Amino acid sequence: CCHWMKSVRFDPITFLRLLDPPVNEAICEKAARVILAATRDDLDENYTSRKKIPTKEDRGMGVSTSTTLRQLSDNEIYAYKEGVSNIDLTLRDDNNGDFSLDVATIFYLRMICENTMESKVLSAYEKAETVGKLLPDIPVLCDILRKHLGLLVVSKFSRDALSMKEEELAENEEACIFEDNELFICTQLLQICKVADLKEEGSRRAFVSLIREMLCSLETPDDLIECCVRALAVSHDTEVHFIQTISDVLYNVGGKDSLNSDADEKSSSASEIVLEDLRHLRSVSILSVVLESTSEHMASNSVVQSFAGYILPAVTSPNAVVRK
Repeated sequence: CCHWMKSVRFDPITFLRLLDPPVNEAICEKAARVILAATRDDLDENYTSRKKIPTKEDRGMGVSTSTTLRQLSDNEIYAYKEGVSNIDLTLRDDNNGDFSLDVATIFYLRMICENTMESKVLSAYEKAETVGKLLPDIPVLCDILRKHLGLLVVSKFSRDALSMKEEELAENEEACIFEDNELFICTQLLQICKVADLKEEGSRRAFVSLIREMLCSLETPDDLIECCVRALAVSHDTEVHFIQTISDVLYNVGGKDSLNSDADEKSSSASEIVLEDLRHLRSVSILSVVLESTSEHMASNSVVQSFAGYILPAVTSPNAVVRK
């Protein structure tokens, strides 16, 4: 990473943007972890100094800079650390209340937050303080997520309504890229919310309300379901409360309230069958994540046992996709 970082003047956002996080997220995660680890002089348990410019003696003590940054000069190491550690990632809105996010910035923000929470050096207070300075309040994060989810949904519905004529293919490709980026931003925001401060009850309720709304709406892309369920689990203090919330979500998914229009009442029988299949698919998608992450002692829970009522209709569905 040293030569590549040097070529972008030690700007991690520019570096990650070149790697294209939505397409190469796993590679970007590895790169980001290396970039962040190289700024820490405390990786060696016997080394506790926090010098900004490591000396030649420091490099011989097994610290991170002696391996990752050994090809850089002292001044370049200083520039590297300044570029990586002091970059401004604060989410600010413009005068219209909108937040300008791009995939590289939100990805790097998520990686810094996770790296901070995983630190073995920082205290719990220091972790909360650091993440708190980077992130806005939970209700604001929820508004940002709701905005980008809306952009994603509108684009998908608009593209689905188009007849794919030859002259529209280029526009369709641009729309696909836009949707991939918006989907990526939504998943990053959901993961960021998992490390944000959800202890304050008002913030926690705002977050849970949004996640429930997303899971209940059939307009929410399937690619977001797993992230939503895992984020919902983090926002509950016990598995029992989490399972109860999931039960409420499943009940709403199966009802007419799961869509945001009155089209159900006027639809044909064929449309009703499609809608029922979509509800089955959504219920099973949610349950597949829930049951995978639920501990064994919850098997005897009456609410968990009631989930069979959602699984069996899907298994016996005449639709092969739903059965699968």
